Amino acid sequence: MTSVVIMSKNDNYGGNLHHRATHSLTCFLNNFDEVIYVDWKSPSHSLIDDIKDNLPKTGKLKVYEVKKTDIEIQNPEYVNYSIVECLGRNIGIRRATHEWVLVSNIDILLEKFDLSKYHKDTLYTAAKRHAPEPLHLKYTDTNQLLSAIKNNYHHLKLDPDGGSPEAGDIWDPGDFWSLIVGCGDFQFAHKDVWQQMKGFEESAGGRSYADSNLMKKGYIYANIKKTHEDIFHLDHGNSKETVPGETLPNNDMFKFVRDFKETQNTESWGWKGHDLKNYTV
Repeated sequence: MTSVVIMSKNDNYGGNLHHRATHSLTCFLNNFDEVIYVDWKSPSHSLIDDIKDNLPKTGKLKVYEVKKTDIEIQNPEYVNYSIVECLGRNIGIRRATHEWVLVSNIDILLEKFDLSKYHKDTLYTAAKRHAPEPLHLKYTDTNQLLSAIKNNYHHLKLDPDGGSPEAGDIWDPGDFWSLIVGCGDFQFAHKDVWQQMKGFEESAGGRSYADSNLMKKGYIYANIKKTHEDIFHLDHGNSKETVPGETLPNNDMFKFVRDFKETQNTESWGWKGHDLKNYTV
């Protein structure tokens, strides 16, 4: 059985966030055994509050809300960061209840896949195809959207490979571990691998390289492999509603990718033991 971990924020990132989130969460709820949504310090209320009436009533959606007061207690260095993906994802991973855990994003469509081809000692990533806004904005029904995307399958751009020891530097010079570009949309492993890696590196709290770092951790602590599933990304812009005083600096590529050798996460990674506001939809 598989848990899916998604984290986001109610800031309308990229525009039409409610539209994309509704389709994505609907698809995950219809295809997987548990969906854990972590809402990171939304300005007024959770994203789920705005879209829950349009989601299937499965009882499989578990929502955890991270408030500013939680960050002040657990990681005060991040209190002014607009979003901290490595922590939000780890919070979800630590609270997942099933054997396999998929970490993805709020704008991804993915249907159920065959677990029998996956190994319990390996971290997997996969390339996504891009569904442009003029296509996906036409649809409010998720099944109809999936049918339309599949009908346009061979016209959708597929993300290329990244770098690997076999392929050499392709995407980001010096990064031999990110097997595809945009590896953060499908990061899949058995719960034992997530525990061995201690999830995402929590000191990589800024923008960029947290996903590449996870690929490096997979290489160090387990195995990493590219797999092939039909993953569709609902394309968008990069605008968002800003909050005065918030920031999001860049992570250092040398620290978190090229020169990274071992995790600095503690045994309480993912805020284990910290109570968060949570509810089931």
